[in-house]
This record gives sequence, structure tokens and C-alpha cells, in this order.
Amino acid sequence: MSRLCRLLGLVLCLPGLGGCIRHIPPDPSPPLEGTLPTQVPRSSPVARPTTRSISIEQINSCGSDADCALVLAGYCGGAAAVNRDHLPVWEGHLEDERQAMRGVVCTEAWPLENHEALCVNTRCTALMIGQRAVLVFRDAPLIDRPVVLQFAVRLPNYSPEARASISLPEGMVLVSGRLEWHGRLDPGEDHILEAVVRVTRPGYLSVTGTVVADSEGAARRLEDTVYLEVTDSGVLFGSRPVNDWDTGYAYALPLPQNDHVISSRLMVFPEPQLGHEFTMTLRVTPTLSLTGPQRPQIGLAFPAGGLEVIRVWYPDGGDTYSSSAQISWTGDVCAGQSVEIGATLGAVGSGWGTVYGSLHAQPGDEFPDLIVAVGLAELYVDRYGGCAAVRDTPADGCSRGGEPCGEP
Repeated sequence: MSRLCRLLGLVLCLPGLGGCIRHIPPDPSPPLEGTLPTQVPRSSPVARPTTRSISIEQINSCGSDADCALVLAGYCGGAAAVNRDHLPVWEGHLEDERQAMRGVVCTEAWPLENHEALCVNTRCTALMIGQRAVLVFRDAPLIDRPVVLQFAVRLPNYSPEARASISLPEGMVLVSGRLEWHGRLDPGEDHILEAVVRVTRPGYLSVTGTVVADSEGAARRLEDTVYLEVTDSGVLFGSRPVNDWDTGYAYALPLPQNDHVISSRLMVFPEPQLGHEFTMTLRVTPTLSLTGPQRPQIGLAFPAGGLEVIRVWYPDGGDTYSSSAQISWTGDVCAGQSVEIGATLGAVGSGWGTVYGSLHAQPGDEFPDLIVAVGLAELYVDRYGGCAAVRDTPADGCSRGGEPCGEP
């Protein structure tokens, strides 16, 4: 994707998937108050940075549809929308990209004539004429201020059964209206699902609108997500939390085996908060004695970087290991005996990641097969709060700020 696309925060429209996903740069620039990321189809591949300076707020801010003009998104085509007053600036950026991308072979992009330029959430936005799924706040969602939220849906083909829904995050509640609708949609027909919602606390939030339709025997799914940060004094649209934790670690996490002979519990208390300490403890109790060659290794692994190890503890005896991202203990455990390993951690940076707790015991005289017990917990911390969710499968967990407790 070109730098021009990244400057506009474009959505990637992938024809093969029948829908759109929002492109979020890995290190986004500071968000602008009162603006939303633009929705347009995919354009060109990555280009070298240009030397021109461009203000997102100026280039596609708008007050009405008349302010917006449809333009090429980049060297490889695609559609974008900018404020008409800044067309010369945009043309200058396109020329810079043409020079930088000369000789690059482009993939096919959606034609410009398939789109229209509209003012959506104070941002000029290029939308496909026959197909869309767009979430719109009719006013800034300040804390405890009811605002109208609309989800506009349009499909290019007849659908006898379409289902549209809006998913609200923790920290935003329904005041009135509906969050779900199902019915028939004719080609090019607009349906608007409308609700009045209210933000109850400051923090990072994400609202998602989804439409699923059976169109000409094929399932079609469109989705739009609005990310925002609500403060005590305003709203920053497009703002998302930053993950400062090191989630690049990799552990070979085996599937549980014969864990019916082990009772285990992974605990996180209290919920992690930025600048505060919390503890993680893994407690295991075997129903048979695991000693000698069959003595187990019990371990905890967690993200480094944003978490500081303050203190660790193990059972008496045995062999121990600790690092900035892992602790373990290997020793004898008798039948019915409970043993614990744990760590006190300090959350020194915002982020999210997974904690792994495990027990491994080799086959032996007491039990002839390998014993593996696994526990997982998802952690999330930002400047507004945090959460922890112990889970058995990747589908469980908590979510804050549009990011799950755990790497998406």
C-alpha cells in the first residue's frame, strides 16, 4: 500500500473476500479529533516516502458532500476522496508517487467510476456506488451524551435474507433503537439500522457493524469498524491503543495429554493496571506421585517488554529458572500435594498478550504415558485500565479498546 493510502487511513477492499477490512498502520500518526478513518478500496503497493508534507485534517476534512472530490488513490489506481480546496496538493503527491513507482507492475484496482465521494464523519470518503457498509456517528459520542449511531447497508444484488447488526463495546450502552435487523434487500436499496447509544466511561472503544447476506446463492459479508478514544473532554476518532509488549516470543505449546490426573489452576490477581503490580500463580495438584525420572516441570511464560518481573516464588527444593519472560520449576510432587509457582509483575507499558502455564511429566512407573496440562490467560493494559481472562480455548477472553486480551 502506498504512502498516500496510509496517510488517508484507507480500508482494503478485497474482491475475493466480498468485503472490506480497515488498514491500520503499525505505528499510526497521532489521530485527529473529530475525524474517522476513510473507507476506500485498495490501491497501490508500498512506495518510497515522498518529500511533501500533508495534513490529513486539511486534505479530506469536510462539512458536506459538496466539499469532496473523487481522486485516484495512488500510482496503481484505486479510489480516494479529498477536499476540493486541496486538489492541487493531492496532485502533487500523485506526481511524487509516479516518479517513485516508475516501472512497478500494479495489480488490478477497482475503477474510479465505481465510486462516489461523500462526507462521512467529517471525512471525505470514497465509497463504492453499489455496495457499502458504513457506520456513522451523527454527533461526537462524548461521555454520558446520547448520540445517534447509524449503520448504512447497500448490496449490489438481490438478497432475500440479509442480516445487519451493530456490536457495541464495553463502555458503550444502547439507549434506544435497535442493534439488529434482518429482511430483504433489493439491488442498490439502502437500509439504515439506527440506534441511540451512550458512552459510559473514558477509554479506547471500537464499534463494529456487520451485514451478512445470501446473494445469488453465495454468502456475502461486509463489515465496518470505527475506532475511537473517548476522553473526559472529547473524542479522538481512529485512535487505537499501542502494544508495547514484546509478543514476538514463540513457545511450542503442546496439546493437553492425560491431564485428568492433574488438577491445575492459573490465577491472575488483581486485574492488571498500568503502573501497578499484579500476581500470576499456577497451582497444580496431581492425583498420583510424580517423582524421580517422572518429576514434572511446571512453567509460566508471559510477554516481556511492558511487564517487569518484580518477584518470583517456587516450591522448596528442585531446580528453578527465571528470565524476563519465563519462570519454571522442576521437582518431586507427591499424590494430592499442591505446589505453586508464581510471579509478581508490574505493568510498565500498555499492551496485550498471552500468559501460558504448563506442566510436563515424562512417562514412568506410576503412569506409563506423557502427562501435559496447559492453562492460558489473556492480559490487556492501557492507560484507562486493564483486564485478565483465564481461558481454556483461544475463543474465550476479554476485550478492551478494540483489542482482545491477547494478540489478535
